[in-house]
Amino acid sequence: MDPYLITPELVSHIAELAALDLDAEEKAQFFADLNRILDHIKQLRSSNTEDAVEFQPEGSLNPLREDKNMPSFPTSDMLRNAPEKEGDFFKIPPVLE
Repeated sequence: MDPYLITPELVSHIAELAALDLDAEEKAQFFADLNRILDHIKQLRSSNTEDAVEFQPEGSLNPLREDKNMPSFPTSDMLRNAPEKEGDFFKIPPVLE
């Protein structure tokens, strides 16, 4: 199966998983957009990058912050607006069948 194959049925399934209520025109637009994105990815994957050189402007830094233990938000605050919860967890519809 082609990993780059987007079908209208797949768009409907993704919209359902994301709880998006899309009309036919919006689904058609997402279908076109996703296929256009995947076409670009196919082109990039087929590009020869063997002799490519990584470029980083002189003097630029990759600033990383130090990892620190910090207090978290209380679970009750995090779950306050959850549509569904089970104990201390968000309850979501199954993604994999």
